[in-house]
Amino acid sequence: MAEEFKMSLIQNEVVGVIVARFQVPALHEGHRYILDYVLERHKTTLVILGCSPIMTDRNPLSFEMRRQMIESVYPQKIAIVSSDSIPSSYEERSRRIDEVIRNTFSNRTAIIYGSRDSFVHTYQGVFETHEVPTIFSGSATKIREKVDVIDSTDFRSGVIYANLHRKRSGYPTVDVAVLDSTFQQILLVGKKDEEGKLRFPGVFFDPELDDSYESAGVRCIAKEIPGITTTSLQLLQSLKLDDWRFRKTHDRVVTILLQTRYLGGLPLPGRGVNQVTWVNLNNLEKVLVDCHKPLALIIKK
Repeated sequence: MAEEFKMSLIQNEVVGVIVARFQVPALHEGHRYILDYVLERHKTTLVILGCSPIMTDRNPLSFEMRRQMIESVYPQKIAIVSSDSIPSSYEERSRRIDEVIRNTFSNRTAIIYGSRDSFVHTYQGVFETHEVPTIFSGSATKIREKVDVIDSTDFRSGVIYANLHRKRSGYPTVDVAVLDSTFQQILLVGKKDEEGKLRFPGVFFDPELDDSYESAGVRCIAKEIPGITTTSLQLLQSLKLDDWRFRKTHDRVVTILLQTRYLGGLPLPGRGVNQVTWVNLNNLEKVLVDCHKPLALIIKK
């Protein structure tokens, strides 16, 4: 019966469809098994590669990289297209997959194949689905995590390519204005190699440590001016800064300026800080590093 079913599919030219991500450096045993399984049963095989709008640790490879990887093993045997959006609902995702199939092979019926934990179990579209036996118990995530540095021109070229072709990023930072009770004095910090200039205490927003920009501000004060107490933090304004660390790159820093009032405690320098000092607001722009001077204008409003 299984052989008759296989021959029936081939004779009727039903399209075999695989919806997958294939976010690995090389096709693993499970990938090859499902591709071979579908190729044996269909004259026409369609692979729909899900594509993320941005490169992430979960989706580091572009559509073109994955297309080339598949075609290097299965040359001229598989039609490969992308589904470049990730809808929030199973219903919408299923509708878009149906649309891709129809746009690629109009007036053809299809069967969508997948393994135990695949898209076929959440699919709500019009085409038939078929579960393929799972023979690979590994994890693509673990495969990616094991990728290590390789001393080769190809590896270095790949790293350069990935960085040159990723979307430009805005790195969020949090800077804190700690004012005295008269709102005439402000606490600034000094760091090494800044020629005696001062800056607002600040940190990069860290999604592993911070639940909000305000919590990042609390962490900032505890890190750079430990021992003082302040009122709750208020968000004043966000602003793109000309940070020297990103000056010759495609990326930029966007800072969120918070304000708080000093209540008490001895302002001593914390980690990464050489000095902490009170500065009169009238002298603020004179003592600041260049990239923080725009923040002085916000404080003085």
